[in-house]
Amino acid sequence: MDTVLRPLQDKKETLYVLPGSHAQEYARRRFPHKPVKEVTGGWQPPAKRSTSTEREQRTS
Repeated sequence: MDTVLRPLQDKKETLYVLPGSHAQEYARRRFPHKPVKEVTGGWQPPAKRSTSTEREQRTS
């Protein structure tokens, strides 16, 4: 375990995490020597859809 696992844990590499996630908390606590970078993961919240009354006002 010390020959394989420990060098990987000690390796200084950037950890990519979603902001506010449990992974971010864990990475900062468990690997304080590794830089943590926040990424979106390509996910974006869906666009807000207009209601039927808003559509009627635009067409009038």
